Amino acid sequence: MKGALTRVLGAIGLVSAARLQQSGDESRKAAQRVKSLEDRVAKLLKDTETWKQRHDEAAASVREWKQ
Repeated sequence: MKGALTRVLGAIGLVSAARLQQSGDESRKAAQRVKSLEDRVAKLLKDTETWKQRHDEAAASVREWKQ
């Protein structure tokens, strides 16, 4: 939304070209940060599942050993 508004203002001459460039750079950086965070969350979820599986296997082994 901010980018669209900035482009409209730039088109009618109310925003400088440097500000338009800066706004575009900020948008790209924000998109990269979001992608990075999404990747980290996906990795953490995968690690959680792996940990749970190992825990379940260890608990089953202990139950078998106790019998």
